[in-house]
Amino acid sequence: MEAYDAAVLSYALATAAIKSRPAGQNILGISPALPPVSSPKECEEIDTRSYLYQLLYNMEQMILNKTAVPLALLMEVCSMKQSDVLEKVESQIIVTLETLLSELRSICKANPGAIHLLSLNFDEDQSAASLNTEKVCKTLSDLLRQFGLQNGANAVKNHTRKPS
Repeated sequence: MEAYDAAVLSYALATAAIKSRPAGQNILGISPALPPVSSPKECEEIDTRSYLYQLLYNMEQMILNKTAVPLALLMEVCSMKQSDVLEKVESQIIVTLETLLSELRSICKANPGAIHLLSLNFDEDQSAASLNTEKVCKTLSDLLRQFGLQNGANAVKNHTRKPS
């Protein structure tokens, strides 16, 4: 059973790591290319951080709209910890991502085969909202706060489910 859980998590991480190319990347411009303003390493750092911010912003919008956040989106956010750029620059973000990933793995191992969602809409059936644990909500709140997404951070922190 543990091998199955590891395989499911590996698959979730692998599919979450695939990101789409920015729109218009293949369009050739008429004007000559401008010289880069910053080094390629700085551009990679900005791209990685802005992609992570975009993921977290989308998650914040789901939370504020009381839409369930799927495990796949949380795993995609956690997969950003593997970025070389983040490892060197953002150690606090890496620690937060590792904490979130560890908690998600333990939830999936404890309840394999379940549909795992983070849902703050208490009008719905909460049996599928297995990710509404205090540790997941606190860690996600900290991560959102690190990126300046205060509304989402406050919404998550105020809706933690107490362990039964």
